[in-house]
Amino acid sequence: MKKVSLLSLLAVMAISTGAKANVENPLYMPAEGRLYSKTDISKQDSVWGFEEKVGYGFTNRFTMDMALSYQEDKDDEADGWKYYKIGGAYRLSAGKVLTDLYANYTQTIDDDTFGDYNVIDAGLRIGKRNSNYTVAANVGLNRIDIKDFDLDSNNIAFGTDFVYNFDDRVSGQIGLDYILTDDFNVVAGEDDSFALTAQVNYLKGGLWSIYYTTELKADDVDDTFGFKYGVQF
Repeated sequence: MKKVSLLSLLAVMAISTGAKANVENPLYMPAEGRLYSKTDISKQDSVWGFEEKVGYGFTNRFTMDMALSYQEDKDDEADGWKYYKIGGAYRLSAGKVLTDLYANYTQTIDDDTFGDYNVIDAGLRIGKRNSNYTVAANVGLNRIDIKDFDLDSNNIAFGTDFVYNFDDRVSGQIGLDYILTDDFNVVAGEDDSFALTAQVNYLKGGLWSIYYTTELKADDVDDTFGFKYGVQF
């Protein structure tokens, strides 16, 4: 597992030098000049996934981030750097209701192992938060381009997130994501995709999270269990 030593190093750096911040909140945005990091370790059947994401607040309304993903498959040879992702968000309104424009680009790294594809998604997120809860929803366009088979798919993506704060450290989080697919779904093999994510967060120094994700419409897709550590500098 020497290939993932960079991810381990970033995680240790985040734990040792980070500041308290709920970077998993769906309406989180770093303040101007603040850097944040999220380390994600997940398991789906025999596949272990590792993702490191870092973001920076250029202003109080504009942020950009980048993520790098690695996969280790215990039953297959599908190991290696899977994809990189670059994204950004701009806060249109910051009053009682928060409104964000977002856009992301994802590209595979190891074409021989994972295929040559890219994903572009962009949309609008709107929500409200206070000391007790956060509620947010998003709608966007999602385009998948698989160059190996000269295929593409233009989709509409919807999502909702609800967070309830039990106290100043512990919160529960539920997310529902629905993708209406015109042509195909490369993950589930279905016309559309409906996924549920349940998560528990513990905020102390950084944000420690345990989550579970299941595809509600795809019986042949294994559920995902994962751990995240997020921190703001």
